[in-house]
Amino acid sequence: MDWKKTLLSLERNEEWDTAIAYMQNVIAENPNDVDATICMNYLLMYSIVYETYDYAIAEYRRFLAKKYFKESYAKFSENAEYLFFTGLTAVMEFWNFDIEDEDIDNMLKKAVQLDRNNILYTWGYSDVERNNLEDAELAKKLLTLGSASRKQLESKGAVGEYLIGIMETCSVTNKDKLQKNINEYLFGQIDTSSFCYACCCYYADGLRGGEFNQQEQKLFFELSKIADRYIESTKNPATYTGTPFLESELKQKTLEVQQVLNI
Repeated sequence: MDWKKTLLSLERNEEWDTAIAYMQNVIAENPNDVDATICMNYLLMYSIVYETYDYAIAEYRRFLAKKYFKESYAKFSENAEYLFFTGLTAVMEFWNFDIEDEDIDNMLKKAVQLDRNNILYTWGYSDVERNNLEDAELAKKLLTLGSASRKQLESKGAVGEYLIGIMETCSVTNKDKLQKNINEYLFGQIDTSSFCYACCCYYADGLRGGEFNQQEQKLFFELSKIADRYIESTKNPATYTGTPFLESELKQKTLEVQQVLNI
């Protein structure tokens, strides 16, 4: 498995052409190594999407991406791990693999069907009905240090790191973001305008996602209404006729929310 260390080093040093040539040799020598194909598919996709600025190089890498995806899918289309990692890799720009958006969904769905006990695959399947809070809690659980899911992700090098980054973002709820902004506002780390816009945005998104209990919903609603007054009164101050915005009222309600939530 030394090839994984070499590949990760090349990727971190952004030696894309060397890394691609290296993995071509690895796959030639180990044609049935599913990890090698997972890593090659990711390497080609990532380098095309984020690291290619020359048209000819991009076209060559797209040719390779289609080639290696087609060959690997023919071999590993019944392998849940392959379907999960390559399916989520394809989300970047699925056309580089010469597939359609629905093909991604089918790959992720099949991964779940092949291994229903792996909750990492359940997280990856987009059609599973979960709200924002459930998604965040599942992501937190999967990312727990030492968990089987985290170990599986870490075993895949750069593609594992990429997915861990996505999951870390998913694990932060709108409620978490709002609580963070409350602290920042009270300690003078963000201004009134930024805080008010954040309040309205995170309250609305969190409400849709079912993230608040009844008490929190009431508190955040009251806070968001004060924030909304700030936004409306500063958009067109000369024509605004609503209830005047008071900074002291915003700060008092923010302190109340902080106290109740024990932030």
